[in-house]
Amino acid sequence: MIISKTKKCKEKKDYTYVFVDDLIYINLDQGLLILMYYLFFKGKPLEFLERKTRNNVINCFLPLVRGLRVLQFTYLFYKKRRIYRKSEDSVRIITTSFFGNCLILLRLGEYKVINFRKKDVTTVFPNNNSIADIKESIDKCIKAQKCNLAPNIISWDINKRFIKERYLNLKTLFIELDNADEFNIEIFPILENIVLSTPPQDIILRNYQQKLVGNIDFFIKKYLNQNLDNNENKIILGFLSFINEELTIFSSKKEIQLFFSHGDLWEQNILKNNKGLGVIDWNTLDMRSLYFDFFYIMFHKVSRQNEDKRINTIKEIDMAFENFQFRLIENDQFNSKSVLGIKNHLDLYRYLFYLEFVLLRLQEYPKRGKRDLNFLITWIDFFKLYEVNNKENASSYII
Repeated sequence: MIISKTKKCKEKKDYTYVFVDDLIYINLDQGLLILMYYLFFKGKPLEFLERKTRNNVINCFLPLVRGLRVLQFTYLFYKKRRIYRKSEDSVRIITTSFFGNCLILLRLGEYKVINFRKKDVTTVFPNNNSIADIKESIDKCIKAQKCNLAPNIISWDINKRFIKERYLNLKTLFIELDNADEFNIEIFPILENIVLSTPPQDIILRNYQQKLVGNIDFFIKKYLNQNLDNNENKIILGFLSFINEELTIFSSKKEIQLFFSHGDLWEQNILKNNKGLGVIDWNTLDMRSLYFDFFYIMFHKVSRQNEDKRINTIKEIDMAFENFQFRLIENDQFNSKSVLGIKNHLDLYRYLFYLEFVLLRLQEYPKRGKRDLNFLITWIDFFKLYEVNNKENASSYII
């Protein structure tokens, strides 16, 4: 077992990062002018730096908007640093042995240290993460190297609880939610690239279904039975019962294929400009059914719509599915047996996606708790909305 892959370096001192805003911390020793330069030119993934102002004229000039946001953020850092130097207990800080210009605190306690000059980003795992959990996270980053969209790994050390990757100075992908054609043009090549990163794995449909259901039952009994009220139980278990019943129409001996899957593919994890493209945050990587990432990003799009527009977006899913399926068939690298010869192809892979999604959320529950459970129940509502609006014979449960 490989424990580490690190370059020899001089012993490091501890660096202090001061909280500024938006879960962003800045190195206490960072010079103001250099910080402004880095944020403006090297901080492309930092979406808050292009947040629109109240002035529509200024908003027409994106560099001007970015310049104003950089000035505001730098001045806020200047004030927080002065407060800290007067009273160290009055400002939140993070102290670490990893040098960088800024630090981003993530939702599960890990943080990313960005070194703009060296063009690297170091993910540091919290002390309450077990070595086994850290190894699993790092292994997924290593496996992600099979996809040419993943950031290159520079070094890692499981015992020192970090992995260092190449920093991608690209903007997060932005697509107008109402523009279905632009959405498909941008997303389909990325989905295609990911599923074709490794050879698929053959598996009998019924065996895969039983595996998913068995794992879901395990997590429900282990973590949720004592933490769910009756209504939450009814929503989750009722939906699972619906999926399993619908899957009975497919042959138990039918063979399907599992493909490389990101597991959390949405616009914030896609970085792009005219010169490059990258996908980040591969912590949920796994082998899943062919259209998992497709359905994930489509339903994520649904989740971001206003309630009165969700129905229209849901109606786009079937057409987008057919277009993406056709794109895969036309690709010479793709084995078309995965998309041909299955009656009700869309239904089958949608039901498998539902099971895989529920399992993924339950696997994350020990780390994220109630918040992730609420996220799961909200998405089940979106799934039910789809079923009501796209199946003539929707079950009484779904209705």
